[in-house]
Amino acid sequence: MTRSTNFAVSAASDWAEIVPEVDPRLAEISLALGRTARILTAAQTRLLRAFAGQGVTGMEDYRALSLLRRARPPGLQISEIAHRLKVTPGATSNRMDRLEQHGHIRRTDNPSDRRSHFISLTPAAQDMADAMYRTVAESHREFLQPLGDMALDQLLLALRHLLDSHDDPHHQIRS
Repeated sequence: MTRSTNFAVSAASDWAEIVPEVDPRLAEISLALGRTARILTAAQTRLLRAFAGQGVTGMEDYRALSLLRRARPPGLQISEIAHRLKVTPGATSNRMDRLEQHGHIRRTDNPSDRRSHFISLTPAAQDMADAMYRTVAESHREFLQPLGDMALDQLLLALRHLLDSHDDPHHQIRS
C-alpha cells in the first residue's frame, strides 16, 4: 500500500473502532476521492504553467477557455459563462476583460439585446485551448493508467451514478 492508501485505510479503521456502527468504507472512499482531486488539481495546475506566458493564470482560465471552446457560434453571454462556471458575473466579466487583453476572446454585439455581447475565442485561442486540453488529458491518462479499461469503465459508471443522484433534488445531502 502507498502512503495515501495507508492514510485512508488507517483513518477508516480508526473510525471503525471509535464509531463501530458507521461503515468504514465511507470514510475511506471520501478520503480517497479528496486525495484524488488534490493530486489531479496539482498536476493540472503544474502542467498549465506552460501557458502562463500566453496570459493563462491557472485552472480558472483553463475552465473558461475550455467552456468557450466547446460553445457553439455565436458564443456565450457573460451570464451564461458565469452560470456554467459557477462564479459571479462580476468575476466572469473581469476574467473576460483580462483574456481579451491577451487576445484570447472577442466580443460581438447581441443583435437582440444591444446591452449584451456574445463572447467567443479567437482562432489562436482555439488552438491554445486544444493544446491545453491535450495537456490536461495526458495528465488524466497517466493518473488513471493503472486501472485498465475495465476498471476505468466501472469507475466511470459509478461516478456518473453518484453525480446523477446528487443532481436529483430529492437526494441532496442534508446540511
